[in-house]
Parts: sequence; C-alpha cells; structure tokens
Amino acid sequence: MNKVSAFILLFLYSPLMAFTFDNQNNDLPIEIDAKKGIVCEQNENRCIAEGSVVVRQGERTLYADRLIAYLGPKEAQQKLSRIVAQGHVYYEAPALYQKAIAGSADYNLKDNTLTLSGGPLKVWLKDVDVTAQKVIRYDEKQKIILAEGDVVARQNDKSLLAPILKVHLKENKQGKTEIDKLEAEGVVKIITSKEIVQAKSGTYKQTPDEATLSGNVAIDRLDGRLEGDYVEIDVERGINRMTSKIKRAQALVRPSKETYSSMKKTTS
Repeated sequence: MNKVSAFILLFLYSPLMAFTFDNQNNDLPIEIDAKKGIVCEQNENRCIAEGSVVVRQGERTLYADRLIAYLGPKEAQQKLSRIVAQGHVYYEAPALYQKAIAGSADYNLKDNTLTLSGGPLKVWLKDVDVTAQKVIRYDEKQKIILAEGDVVARQNDKSLLAPILKVHLKENKQGKTEIDKLEAEGVVKIITSKEIVQAKSGTYKQTPDEATLSGNVAIDRLDGRLEGDYVEIDVERGINRMTSKIKRAQALVRPSKETYSSMKKTTS
C-alpha cells in the first residue's frame, strides 16, 4: 500500500471526525493507505486517494474504495471544505460501540453535516442499530441523526418502524455520546415481544425506558386491542396509559392469537 505523506495529511487532517459521533481523541495521528496511491489536483482544489482506502485514527477506522478531499479557494487559505468517501464505505470505532455502512458518505465541513447514501444504510450506536433505505444525515452541531426511507431502529427485542426517524444524541457524565431519544414521523410502529403499537407519530426515550405515541393509536396484544388518541408506554414494565381527546379510549377483547401473529410477521 502507498502511505500518504505528511504533506497530504495537512489536507486530510481529520477525516475520521466526519464519521464519528464522539469527539474524544481527535488529536491522535492519522494514517491513510491507498493501493492505487494519492493524487492532488491543484486546479480542481482536491486530493484523491484510490484503491482499498483505509484511514486510521486511534481505534477508529474508515474503509472505502475512493476518498476525495475538497479544498476551499486560495483566498480562504485552501482549508478543507468537504470529504467524500465512495464505494463500500464502512466505519468502525469499537471502543465507542459505533459502526456505519453505506454506498457513499459526504461530509460538509462548512455546516458540519455528514450524509450517508447509496443504501441500504446502517448505523450502530452501542446497543441500538438504525437502518434506512434513502438517507442518513448527521448534524454535528445539533447532535441529531436524521434517517429517511423505511427506517427500522432495533434494540434487543424492540423494533421501531417509521418513514422518518430523528435520533437525538447527548453527552453522558463520562463525556461519551449516547442516545437521548428517538422521534418518529409518519405511520409509526413499535414492536415488542408482547405487543404491536401503531400511531401517526411517536417518541421513545431510553432513560427512562418509555414511549409516547399520538394520532390514531392502536395497541394489539394477545388478549385484544386498545384504541385511542394518545398513549404513554412504560416499555420495561409493559404498562400502557391510553387517553383520547376526540373519543373515548376503546378496548376490544380478542382471545385469538392469529391476528397478532400475522401482524408481527408483516411488520418484521
């Protein structure tokens, strides 16, 4: 492999910052390998690394077929403005329990946003994984991951399905990034081993392990169905508090297991 010289590293000074959801250890040295070498095109204000590109910084590693670093104009001292990874993009940071896969990744340093596309896309954040078919976008300033297109978020035996999902991040007492809450839009479904909940929108918080859903809420369990306008769910204890502003919350007792089983199959 052809290793990048110190000169190139000045332009690719911190590419892994683009692909991480945690800002610790960003001052560690960076090593970039590329089988086909690295070329800087001065007229195009860019540097290109091609051929099984591997970027390492501490325990963080980024893999791609091609990596392009775009520089700003000379009057702006040609600072790095954009990083694009193309083809079989894979990022991992085992110590941070983070991974991501995509067809391509585009990091804009001007607005600090990372866009993953070329699905199927998948991001792992500790014990939660999020898949999407259209796009996954990370806003570093707002600490929000936006996923669009048949989104599925999984944690242990729980799944959340929605067309659009926002993952809000926060720093814990140890200074590490973790999930604060999930906000789902569109036809939302939460599937557990005990029930299937459907609504127009929903929010899930990891601490405490609770979810709130609103708009044509329906809860299907083995012993029947609950319908209402709004529900609060204690996921850990399996307690539901259903309310309705438009009509009374309704309960339908259905002893048959067939409907629940068929619904779970179609939404899994």
